[in-house]
Amino acid sequence: MKFKKYVAPNMPEAMKKVRAELGQNAVIINSKTIYNGGIFGLFKRKNIEVIAAVDPEAASGSKTTGAQKRKLSVTPESTIIKEEKPSYEKNGQDMTLLLKEIQKLQADLQRNTAKTDTTMVPNDLKPIMNRLESQGVASHLLFKWGEALTTAYFDANKPEEKEKIIELFDQVVLSEKQDRLESTDLLEKKFVALVGPTGVGKTTTLAKLAAQTILKKKKKVAFITTDTYRIAAIEQLKTYASIVGAPVEVCYNIEDFKRAKERFHQYDTIFIDTAGRNFRNPQYVEDLKDVIDFKEDVQTFLTLSLTAKESDMRQIIDQFSLLHIDRFIFTKMDETSSYGTILNLVWDTDIGVGYLTNGQNVPDDLTEASKNSILSYLVGDGDQNGPSSNS
Repeated sequence: MKFKKYVAPNMPEAMKKVRAELGQNAVIINSKTIYNGGIFGLFKRKNIEVIAAVDPEAASGSKTTGAQKRKLSVTPESTIIKEEKPSYEKNGQDMTLLLKEIQKLQADLQRNTAKTDTTMVPNDLKPIMNRLESQGVASHLLFKWGEALTTAYFDANKPEEKEKIIELFDQVVLSEKQDRLESTDLLEKKFVALVGPTGVGKTTTLAKLAAQTILKKKKKVAFITTDTYRIAAIEQLKTYASIVGAPVEVCYNIEDFKRAKERFHQYDTIFIDTAGRNFRNPQYVEDLKDVIDFKEDVQTFLTLSLTAKESDMRQIIDQFSLLHIDRFIFTKMDETSSYGTILNLVWDTDIGVGYLTNGQNVPDDLTEASKNSILSYLVGDGDQNGPSSNS
């Protein structure tokens, strides 16, 4: 077994070095984040240190073609590797899925190995960095933002006031994803679908959206539900619909959906409720595609509860990548005091935020996302419920 150490700025570069020397059969034994350089303890550069190995016996024991044997015969014994062409090279779709999985694993590794050292930032910046860390902001983001804030802090002549520091964070960090943190182009399509796991409040959120659309935008709305797994869900939606005076169609398949579209062709906005099921199984997402024509004029919101574990939320996002997700809706803001997951998911997926909900009241406890409201949740003065629901 041959072991070698590699150092690179990031995991993809490290993997290039590993494969260039050890080949496709190389195995990552260990990896960690290291920091080099810097001035007076500041501006240190993050690198990935990887220890990789390859077993020549495992490679030489595999079946090879004549051409591969000829290639192996001129390979030094200490670096003999298996030369079989992986099957995914024969299928473009499989290659795309594999590359996507590799990118996910690399991102997960970088998130898990990044270290946050608040001693690396000036004392005036430590309160906001500690606050973000306590809010659950990921280590790799804290490290990146700490460097950027430190540079901006010195460029701004080292402001000490909390308000100035928060303003710097807004300008340097949040502005990078302003278009993802601000609600834009919401409900601009004729069909609005809410998808997501069970228990996140999709039906209630849908009712809030419909009520606000009627009251504030004076539009004519209707409902379609594909949640045929729970009778209570259909009755709940019908109750909400009767309150706002909107019709409801229940769809069991794509033909039902097409008939509902025809029936509601004169309505301005049609809200689509979907079943909340265990979306660890990708088949459930495929089932949605069998009922809803997502190729049509549909704006899709992935609804997630902030009371859920972030690792579970990421798995849900991966499953729903089979669909096109326009924006997130984060629910149950009032049931948690940790909001860093919002930034983690926005930065890592580049999917924007559409709405935030912080209660059960229809239609009040629903707000369009904004950079200022998210900033208030993150660095507010101890208000566990964030901004007012009517703000």
